[in-house]
Amino acid sequence: SAHWCAPCRAFTPQLAEVFKTTLKNKGMEIVYVSSDKDQATFDEYFSEMPWCALPFAKKAERNLLTKRFKVSSIPMFVVLGPDGALITSEGRGAVTADPKADKYPWHPLTQAEKAKTILDALGPGLLGRAGGKPLGLFFSAHWCAPCRAFTPQLAEVFKTTLKNKGMEIVYVSSDKDQATFDEYFSEMPWCALPFAKKAERNLLTKRFKVSSIPMFVVLGPDGALITSEGRGAVTADPKADKYPWHPLTQAEKAKTILDALGPGLLGRAGGKPLGLFFSAHWCAP
Repeated sequence: SAHWCAPCRAFTPQLAEVFKTTLKNKGMEIVYVSSDKDQATFDEYFSEMPWCALPFAKKAERNLLTKRFKVSSIPMFVVLGPDGALITSEGRGAVTADPKADKYPWHPLTQAEKAKTILDALGPGLLGRAGGKPLGLFFSAHWCAPCRAFTPQLAEVFKTTLKNKGMEIVYVSSDKDQATFDEYFSEMPWCALPFAKKAERNLLTKRFKVSSIPMFVVLGPDGALITSEGRGAVTADPKADKYPWHPLTQAEKAKTILDALGPGLLGRAGGKPLGLFFSAHWCAP
């Protein structure tokens, strides 16, 4: 966290309240790892916190922790076990969703539990449409130009191939209102999660880490993820010859890399480790 970060200053009192009323009684300690710009700002911000802190002077240690937990945005609340093993890096969301800490220390859901939350969010009606076959989740919105470009492409593949293979697609909307949802959905030959089901839409969006749209996710009948890269799969394989687009195995991925390099370059390596240097003349670094 950091004093200069508005979302941090909004979350800090929330976390402090949960800490004082619940987490401290459960034996948890919190350590503030600062991204403040100077000692004075650190001191001012830390004075508002009811927990301890890594000293501001320990820059190397702060950098190590920031890198270790891949902190790309703040605030971020990481929960560790007594042995230093990661329990969750999504503590901020856990505290917000569970302010009484009933599920503390917020161990991640198992794959089976994740799948169940997805199936529960979709409900028996939509699942029944899939009939035990793979199910596609189409995250999109009318206001999104790339979405409007991809929708007719996906619709064509659906009508000519995917529907015949038994696949059902569910539109998961990011539209701004019911009217826009209705207008956009009228162009689609599949079903949709009702616009009114905001909690379910948010859960699915979070579960699949949807940061940009359109996104086309393919699930197995049990709710387990097959691929979150369905958009690229449909574009590369419009006849759906490789449907339902199971990800390549590690061996298959390695083979595509070796095939791309070719025997000439591989021969230069002589069976030793090979480095790939991605660079360009225009790039100052």
